[in-house]
Amino acid sequence: MTSQDYAREVGNLMLIVAREMDVKTNDPGYRRAFSLALQRIMLTGADQYEVSEDVQQVEVKPLGGLIRDIEEEAVDLIAYATALRLRAPEHDLEARRLVACALEQMQIVGKIVEPS
Repeated sequence: MTSQDYAREVGNLMLIVAREMDVKTNDPGYRRAFSLALQRIMLTGADQYEVSEDVQQVEVKPLGGLIRDIEEEAVDLIAYATALRLRAPEHDLEARRLVACALEQMQIVGKIVEPS
């Protein structure tokens, strides 16, 4: 899978989820996430994602490695939200909502790691 193929898959999944959540593709948050995702995969982060010109790390990384990456991103979100709250107390509610998103991510990961 090339970086372009992977970016297409990311875009497709984002579109599916956005429709399920009734988020419009012209919403600033959606547009920013889409733009950053494409940039990370195809431009600035291509070296991190590509093993070779036509193989993505996600294709060869063990499932445990992917799970750990998701967990680390969730913990990063909690840390960044805490920093936001400390630096801009007027955004306390938004910081709490971000932490809630991260905790939900960890709950989801728990269901993947230990299916019932």
